[in-house]
Amino acid sequence: MKNRSNRLAAAFAMFLVGGGVALAQDSDVPAYSPLTYDLTLQAAEEYRELAAAGGWAPLPTTVAGLKRGLSGPQVLLLKERLSITGDLSPGDVLGDVFDAATEAGL
Repeated sequence: MKNRSNRLAAAFAMFLVGGGVALAQDSDVPAYSPLTYDLTLQAAEEYRELAAAGGWAPLPTTVAGLKRGLSGPQVLLLKERLSITGDLSPGDVLGDVFDAATEAGL
């Protein structure tokens, strides 16, 4: 366990020295941190709980073409899905306009 802790500390130091979050936001290359493994396990458990509670209906393929400024029932379906997964706050689900909050949720 101590060896793993040392590796995590070293990886985190490299993450910070390398620009950390700012670097990750400016790149299409996946960024990893010492917390990646634990956060992935946590996310998997949250999705298992969602599935056990009934999950959600599939989104229509038409949501793939949605972009900021568009509106309609497909946008509302997308917003509801983003809210279920915690990627959009419940207050931002109101309305059927694809706005900045919806874009950030994706």
